[in-house]
Amino acid sequence: MDRLPLELISYVLTFLSAKCVKSLRLACKSFAEIGESHLFKGFEFRLYPQQSRLAQLRDLSLHPTIAPRLRCLCYESEIQPEFAHYEYWKSFILPKVLPSDDKSQEDYHQSQKVLAAQFTGDLKKQYEEYRLWLDYQAGIMAHSPEVPSTFASMLSKCHAMTSIKIVMSRSEISLNDLAKYALVDHRYIGTDNVRPIDRPDRRRRNCLAHFMSLLKAVYSSGRIISELIAIDLPKVILSEILSTTMSAADIMHGLFFPLQQLDLKISEFRRSDWMGYFRGRYDVAMTLRKLLDEANGLQRLSLSFPGHEEEFTSELLERTNLDRFPRRWLPGLKRLSLSNFLATWPDLKHLLEDAMSLKSLTLREAKLHDGSMIDLLMTLRGLKLEDVCIDGRWVVDEDGDEWHSHDENGFSGCEIYNGPYDFRCLRHEIESYIIKGGEFPLPKMLEHSCGDRIWYVLGDTSWHWLPPDYRQTL
Repeated sequence: MDRLPLELISYVLTFLSAKCVKSLRLACKSFAEIGESHLFKGFEFRLYPQQSRLAQLRDLSLHPTIAPRLRCLCYESEIQPEFAHYEYWKSFILPKVLPSDDKSQEDYHQSQKVLAAQFTGDLKKQYEEYRLWLDYQAGIMAHSPEVPSTFASMLSKCHAMTSIKIVMSRSEISLNDLAKYALVDHRYIGTDNVRPIDRPDRRRRNCLAHFMSLLKAVYSSGRIISELIAIDLPKVILSEILSTTMSAADIMHGLFFPLQQLDLKISEFRRSDWMGYFRGRYDVAMTLRKLLDEANGLQRLSLSFPGHEEEFTSELLERTNLDRFPRRWLPGLKRLSLSNFLATWPDLKHLLEDAMSLKSLTLREAKLHDGSMIDLLMTLRGLKLEDVCIDGRWVVDEDGDEWHSHDENGFSGCEIYNGPYDFRCLRHEIESYIIKGGEFPLPKMLEHSCGDRIWYVLGDTSWHWLPPDYRQTL
């Protein structure tokens, strides 16, 4: 093996799993070096609001060969459930649903016995202590003045890092987490002076502080970020950016300016109060419009909005205030994805026609006013797109009710069709028409004496129209 060309060894490693590559690296220094280039090529480091995890990132940044390979830093800030007491958590660990067949029931009872044996007398105390420890660690990572400076120092040594990902996840404590916590030396031994009623607010503020400390560190380090991904980003962080300090606004503007790819899935804190119009959706929309205008070189944009508050997307997409927010990011955009949005047809048409460089478009789960689905499809044909996807449930008021578009994974949940999915289907014909042209696959409503019913007759599992009186017949 030591006489084989290094290029051949590198090629062989492409067929091995990460576990096998780790074992191979132990053979010799040459294999260790080659294996390192495969294991850590453009890798992503996941950071949690815990001091031990921050210490691991610090050690990684000091490594002379691994640190330059870091491409993406992901910060996952967890929000603990507000009322996750011990019995509530235990009910999720020990499911009560019995399988149907006898063999599965036997395995189920055996697994239940193994799980029940782990619920010892002191587990409840350990669980409550672990929750306090998570809050304690989150508080340190949120308010320690050393965290942003440590971040900036580490990021300056990761020369290949061009992507930042921030995720608001829900804390899910497992039995393995408690077992690991029982073995560590940094167990929580302090006292919690916070009233239970104030803990949810403190957890939310810590989550916002985690995200802002990372963004501030990236800005301070001078690292140029071309890709920003935010999953379940609390919309509060957008509504408060311009209402807090000027430095926070400068940080966001500085980060957005060099972006080439932006993926935002906007969400909210669970069980949070509804945000009013002036301090809620309007502030989010105006802040996001202003931040997008900073990204003049944006090429890929994906926006997903909270499903039950689609209305505030109308402020983002409407054509008013174009003198203040001229949408400078739009002409150079090549890929656009919008999900869970509401728009009027004139506003959506104006947006699409201004995206003169657009090559790929995804529109999913929308409410469309003052226009028809026929108007949308015929307009998309004129954009000369190379890739298009119209997906999900569309409520179109001019057409009377809903349009459904499903791929092979989503059609099974539809309330109309239950048959096998047809891959050479109406959805395929519509997408082919938009990209290649030809005969329009859907007739206009006024061309037939039967009116809009022709849409229902021509529908299939992939694309269909739901008549207004259909639910009354179910």
